[in-house]
Amino acid sequence: MWSTWKCNSRRGSRARACWIRSIRSNRCMLTSWSLGIRKRGGAFVGLLRMWLRMSVCCLRVRRIFASHSGVAGCVDGSAAQEGRFEGLSIAIVGDIRHSRFARSSFHAFHTLGVPDIRVIAPSALMPDDGEFAGCSRHTSLADGLKGVDVVMMLRIQRERMGQADLPDADRYFAQYGLTSEQLGHAKADAIVMHPQPMNRGIEIASDVADGRQSVIRDQVRNGVAVRMAVLADVIGSRGSVS
Repeated sequence: MWSTWKCNSRRGSRARACWIRSIRSNRCMLTSWSLGIRKRGGAFVGLLRMWLRMSVCCLRVRRIFASHSGVAGCVDGSAAQEGRFEGLSIAIVGDIRHSRFARSSFHAFHTLGVPDIRVIAPSALMPDDGEFAGCSRHTSLADGLKGVDVVMMLRIQRERMGQADLPDADRYFAQYGLTSEQLGHAKADAIVMHPQPMNRGIEIASDVADGRQSVIRDQVRNGVAVRMAVLADVIGSRGSVS
């Protein structure tokens, strides 16, 4: 059995997200531990060396503004439109500013040659100007969704609703929640994606999440397979798998 340490440098990981990550780890035949670590510099290097001596195969480091996460990007790159990327229009909707997932998806789709990537969010949740180069930015959901092939929703954390310049849950859903009416602005055969866990009634309506255009269940199932393949390739190439 492989062993991996998942290190989270921020406290307060959300319960559902941790639960899903644990299931994914178990499905991949991994023994995982989540640790809250705030050590830096030499102290952190010392910890890394200690773990290596304990035959840990894989170390996954998570932080707030990770530039990208290869596995997550591969997961959703594999799910969108069955590998057809030329000419696609993809909209990423929600908390872009705080999302590692949005960044990984942007890097993956950009690498795969997607010509039209859009980010849609309230101004308070938009990324900094230097990020997401080449993406068009929209604060109107209807405008951003016009004619897209893929709608990728992001989870909005409830505790962020209390921040300045951000609408409460009901107003957020009214303005940025993906309803069947809003989905009508996209192409008729557009697909709906979400990395999970989702907040129904805040970022997405249940009838859309479970509707005929949703590939969320396939996305979750395929994500586990891709993670297994990536880890097998990475760990196996280093001769660490017995």
